This record gives sequence, structure tokens and C-alpha cells, in this order.
Amino acid sequence: MCLILVAFKVEPSFPLVVAANRDEYFERPSSKAHFWSDHCDVFAGRDLQDGGTWMGVSTAGRFAAVANRSFAKEQNSGYRSRGALVREFLLTDDNSIEFVRTIKPREYRGCNLIVYDGIDLLYWSNHGNLIVTLDPGCHVISNADFRSKSPRASFGLNEFEQLPTKSNVNALLGLLGPRDSPRDSDCFVVGDTYGTRASSVLLIGTSSIVASEQQYGPGGSRGTLSAQEFAVTARPFS
Repeated sequence: MCLILVAFKVEPSFPLVVAANRDEYFERPSSKAHFWSDHCDVFAGRDLQDGGTWMGVSTAGRFAAVANRSFAKEQNSGYRSRGALVREFLLTDDNSIEFVRTIKPREYRGCNLIVYDGIDLLYWSNHGNLIVTLDPGCHVISNADFRSKSPRASFGLNEFEQLPTKSNVNALLGLLGPRDSPRDSDCFVVGDTYGTRASSVLLIGTSSIVASEQQYGPGGSRGTLSAQEFAVTARPFS
């Protein structure tokens, strides 16, 4: 499971604000968010098993994230990694709609994808090859259909909408983090073998990007907190 909260054209200084939890098995090898050595304009975590990423941003201000959404009947093998979708969007100059229209839905296990090219924010799912252009406002992407929100997604979106400002990094990390009395509807997933491995915040502006990531281990144990701010050096669209 994953939870991706976005505020689109809500904050004047940051056209896109992202607060997201990555839920994954703790044994799956991955690295924290960093500038990739083979693509130095990409800032993202990395799946060391398949080479893709669950969420990332580029110095051009492009953003993408993916959440797993399994089909009822899926083959055991033969699929491309869903993380390749995020990686490929960050590396291309295609705008959002051009990119999602070129995706071959059957090449991937079920997923929900969100992409931002600096202008348009789009949701895509290979459940029905659905494309939705997102309007300004607050949205949530999870492992369910975009129109039917789980208790966890509804809780997260409600908490997100109630924040007086969407650009307070500490408040966003607090919203995503573990609670003293965990509930099934909380944003954070606690587990020993599977759970929330990272809470990430991205403030994507027209001239700069602010990134923060809190790592977690089994049982909700708190790991490294990292922060990075860097310039938007080029924009593919005007």
C-alpha cells in the first residue's frame, strides 16, 4: 500500500505540494532519496531490485509517483517494473498527457500513477486505462480506484485539507507519521515485515524544490531524516 497526498495550485509559492508514505516489505533493497549517479537531474529513492522508483522529482520540476493496485487475476511473471514508469517520466521531455497515452497498460501489474510536467497534473491507472486531468485543489492517490477512497485515504485527505498551510514540512511529516494509538485509518502502517518505510514531502516551486524524507524501520522505528533544497534549472514547457 501507499498513500500520496497532493495540493495542486493551492500554495502560491509551490504549485505542487506532495506528502507521501511508501509502504513496502522491509527486506526489499532500496536506497533513500538522492541525486542519481547515472541521471544527475533526478532526485528520488531507488528500488535496488529493479532499478526504478516509487516517487521522484527532476531538476526540471517534473514529478511522478506510483501506487500498486493489483488485478484480481495477474500472471506470476512477464511484467515490467511499475517503478519504471516513474523513472521514464522523469527522464523524458514528453508532457503529461503525451506520456500516459504511450503507456501499454498490460505490460505492468495493476497500478495508479500520478505525473506532473510543470503545468498539468494527471492521474492514470491501468484498471480501464483511466486518465484524469486533476483540477486545482487537494487530492489523494492510494491503492484503490481514484473515485472510491479507502478509510485510510479519506482520513489522510481530510487531515491534509485541514492544515492551514500546505507548505509546513514538519506538519506534513507529522500527518504522515505514526500515532500514539494506531488505527486502521491512519496514514502510517506499522509492521515487522511490511509497513511504512519512508514519509516524504516535496514542495515543488517554479524556481526551487524542497525535499524531506523520514526513514522508518520495522515496528515504526524512526530512522534517518534527510532534507534537500535545490534549484529548478530548466523547464521543458512555458
